[in-house]
Amino acid sequence: MFGDSKGVNKEQQRSKSSDINTLIDNTASLKGDIVTEGNLRIDGKFNGTIISAKDVVLGEEGHIQGQVNCETMMIYGTVKGNIKSTGLVEIMASGKVFGDIEVQRISIKDGAVFEGKSIMTQVQAEIEYNE
Repeated sequence: MFGDSKGVNKEQQRSKSSDINTLIDNTASLKGDIVTEGNLRIDGKFNGTIISAKDVVLGEEGHIQGQVNCETMMIYGTVKGNIKSTGLVEIMASGKVFGDIEVQRISIKDGAVFEGKSIMTQVQAEIEYNE
């Protein structure tokens, strides 16, 4: 879903909406837990736990307060809480993360804010191969 994000503008960001299964738009505020097998986009406010999701996009106006568990995540907005990802987390130039990130791969763009620690995980097969 993410691929190469160089030069991605708001228009291109929104054009991927057909890939989104669940949307919390910028007029919405939601509190609780989210469980989805699909992709999730948050442009509004969410306070709670994303128990599971495939790909998560947090738009520039988006705000998450709580734990996030996902495969991949692209952050344009603000996250206050910990992120656990089995794939890639990208913090874009407008993105802010205040919390710890446990991830396989991470990308932090120039201008992004990250206050916390990162823990890089490996796939089990890679660990066994390297031993």
